[in-house]
Amino acid sequence: MKKALLALLSMLVLFVASSCSTDESLVGTRWLYHTEGTDEVFELCFYSQQDVELSLTTDSTVETLYGTYEYYPPYIFFKFPNPESTNGDTLEASGKVVGNTIEWDGDIIFTRI
Repeated sequence: MKKALLALLSMLVLFVASSCSTDESLVGTRWLYHTEGTDEVFELCFYSQQDVELSLTTDSTVETLYGTYEYYPPYIFFKFPNPESTNGDTLEASGKVVGNTIEWDGDIIFTRI
């Protein structure tokens, strides 16, 4: 009886542990935002647990910033170098991952592709 109870308890612990472990990684994902009424397209690409690329495409021009992020599901915090800064200032933003979207500060909603 004692062995059966111990085996049942072990299986319950494994079941709970496996059901709680979900892959919350953004690595390898791409997200787009189209500016309404324009041809501007913003794209986020997550390359590692900390590296992210933000690109803006308009007509045939592409501007790209490489930055870092911290992801504390569902919240995400970004840091990009400020291209207009000469002393290393950064641009910071945050958002919230909701399903297949990232709700970025300022009413911008990226959609996972």
